[in-house]
Amino acid sequence: MKRPAKFQKTRLKRNQVSRALRALTTDQLATLGNGAIMALSSQQLARLSSHQVGALTDDALAQLSWAQVAALNSAQVAALDASQLQAIGADHIGALRTSVIRQLSGEQLAALTDEELAALSSSQLGAFNARLITALSDEQLSRLAPGSVAALSTASLLALGSAHLPALSVEALAALTSHQITALSASQLAALGASAVDLMNSAQVAALTSSQVQALSTEQIAALGVSVVDALSSNALRSLGSEQMAALSDEQIAALTTRQIALLRSGQMAALGTHGIDALSLAQVAAMGSAQIASLTGDELGMLGA
Repeated sequence: MKRPAKFQKTRLKRNQVSRALRALTTDQLATLGNGAIMALSSQQLARLSSHQVGALTDDALAQLSWAQVAALNSAQVAALDASQLQAIGADHIGALRTSVIRQLSGEQLAALTDEELAALSSSQLGAFNARLITALSDEQLSRLAPGSVAALSTASLLALGSAHLPALSVEALAALTSHQITALSASQLAALGASAVDLMNSAQVAALTSSQVQALSTEQIAALGVSVVDALSSNALRSLGSEQMAALSDEQIAALTTRQIALLRSGQMAALGTHGIDALSLAQVAAMGSAQIASLTGDELGMLGA
């Protein structure tokens, strides 16, 4: 079917404009006013060469619309220096396509402002790989939005190691999914502050593996929320050492389910001490097995049902 003459004329005009734009030298493009750059359609901007885009001034880049930024391709953005990328601003940095994000250089990432880092979307952070995430400084990591951090791949989180994972804000750590939590190494969990452990939710606690729990310090164990200790899996609970058991508060012990109490090893039960045994409810005492009771000292036995 033949296209209407009006349509063909319009397309011809657009092609002519695009050819004219691509013919501009970088010096000529640099002399264009911001208004002229803003007037370019996203399609026209996308047709500029990477060399031409690299010639745009910081002021011109700061004036680009969301649609124009979204039209930029990897080669064009790669032509921008750190200052030019920063000029895009927090309001529009989220428009960059994930394919573009994956190609950012370490220098470009290092230039992003706190506001721009916080403005990165979940899909953009989800596009981060080990190279990109490790290019961020600890200060930059602390600025990442909690909701977006939940989109990071497990490979990216592991790449942070135990030295840099704690740089994430406690709110960001609290936003990690159970899948992300399980993927963390034991040393990474051990490196977290007690304040981060205190904010863990039930799903996160339930996702902890035995090796991760064993790596937690007594301070971290004591920081586990009373409302989430009952989420510890059977294997994780049974992996707790004597010192860790002794670090549990009366409130934490009282929050354990009868099923969890019944699963405790004899040595774990004895490690609770008189204060821990005294914290047990009648229902919890009733759930204890004969081997558990036999492991208690005289003083601890005296606290049963007291």
